[in-house]
Amino acid sequence: MGRISSYYYLSHITMRHFADTLRHDMSMEELLRAMADAAEFEEHPVRHNEDLYNADLAKLCPLKVDPLSVDNPHTKVFLLLQAHLSRLPLPNSDYGTDTKSVLDQSIRILQAMVDISAERGWLATTLRIQQLMQCIIQARWLDDPVAMTLPNVESYNVAIFSQIKTDSPFLTLPALKEKCNRKYEMLAAPLRQEFEEPEIEQIYKVISELPSLNVQISVRGPYGKDGDVDRAVQQPMSRDQWMELYADQEYVVCVQLIRLGSFDTLNIHCPKFPKGKDEGWFLTLGHQAEGEVIALKRCVYRSNRSTHQLCFYAPSRIGRCIYTVYLLSDGYIGLDQQYNIQFEVVPPPKGEKEGVQQVFGKGEGFW
Repeated sequence: MGRISSYYYLSHITMRHFADTLRHDMSMEELLRAMADAAEFEEHPVRHNEDLYNADLAKLCPLKVDPLSVDNPHTKVFLLLQAHLSRLPLPNSDYGTDTKSVLDQSIRILQAMVDISAERGWLATTLRIQQLMQCIIQARWLDDPVAMTLPNVESYNVAIFSQIKTDSPFLTLPALKEKCNRKYEMLAAPLRQEFEEPEIEQIYKVISELPSLNVQISVRGPYGKDGDVDRAVQQPMSRDQWMELYADQEYVVCVQLIRLGSFDTLNIHCPKFPKGKDEGWFLTLGHQAEGEVIALKRCVYRSNRSTHQLCFYAPSRIGRCIYTVYLLSDGYIGLDQQYNIQFEVVPPPKGEKEGVQQVFGKGEGFW
């Protein structure tokens, strides 16, 4: 906790709050409340008569608050976050300034929450915090239609996107990008019923610049008599494909990310987030059946091709298990990917030296 607190410049009171509040399977609402209750918001201004404004704002927000707490700084922060996600009109310019102040602190608080949850091995909560970060950046709720993250698209005109038929059973941003790739009219023709041409051009530009990642996975570690070897993981693995691991030995899941297309700009489209944001990704290795985080890594681009390592120990229990690699954007909603790796845990070969094989470099570990 001390390491996380100092790394993100957060109060020890906040760390104790998260230690007491975070659990293994929290909902988005619970996480948003936990975030708003951080000690960093204790001094958030509640000016004269703002309790009345807060009470009015609470009537528009989807998540309820105690009406007796509308003069509380944490309640106001909770309402400002909801107003941001719902893109609600604010009572006055002071509330806009206050929202910017809250958002400026929100990402480091969420990053600390990710670290705390991952260190405790809570898979569901870790992934939901990552998704909450996407929502904060995009100023949308997770259950909003993904097309509403595009410019000029609101709840009253988003239905027009249903006229664009893709190979996916429901509309996704990757499917939309593939359908409209270098085919402006494919997008523009149906949208002209609701949008002006300059608005359609903005939508098309954002879709064209969405990141597309090719993911290649391999597993490095002891196998047979060859010592440490790299074995590629076919995706998706068939039902009868199981990769052998030796119990209690150390392995590395190597994930190569290849960003397709132009590398000119890495800026995320997030007009409602005051500071702007560059593309980044969370790589999480999880054991879904146990609800456990095995390893976590943050990924940033240095080129259009990068390799990241997720280190783990094979289970001590002999048998089959399925680990999942989750790739989540830290700023876009709807670009998440996941890949299952089917493992068959077997005893090490006879004569194999007992103990853990060292398969990653000095200084590497959980992060």
